[in-house]
Amino acid sequence: MRTEDTPDLQDLGPKEIKSNEDHTAALLEELYRILKTIPTEFPPGSQDIYGLDISIAWGSDDLQWMNAAPDGCNYGHSEVQPTAEDKAKFKRAVEIVNELVQKKA
Repeated sequence: MRTEDTPDLQDLGPKEIKSNEDHTAALLEELYRILKTIPTEFPPGSQDIYGLDISIAWGSDDLQWMNAAPDGCNYGHSEVQPTAEDKAKFKRAVEIVNELVQKKA
């Protein structure tokens, strides 16, 4: 939302959720397991290989994962293409992220 005197939308502020809550912890673990098993485009930013125009980024000590959509892909061709199973897993990852975003702190 923006006020009339501001020309641009403002960035959302950071959001915190309690990751030690059982349901939240289970969602984070499921997301982690999914991202560990699915590919990203190569070269990075070459193609929206999942076709959802959505980007997910994960950073932890043992996993750095990011796909480059939306608006980050040059819409060329990726040397890596996901399987139908990978695409289903990515779709589930998006559902998990959306559920986490909706959680109240």
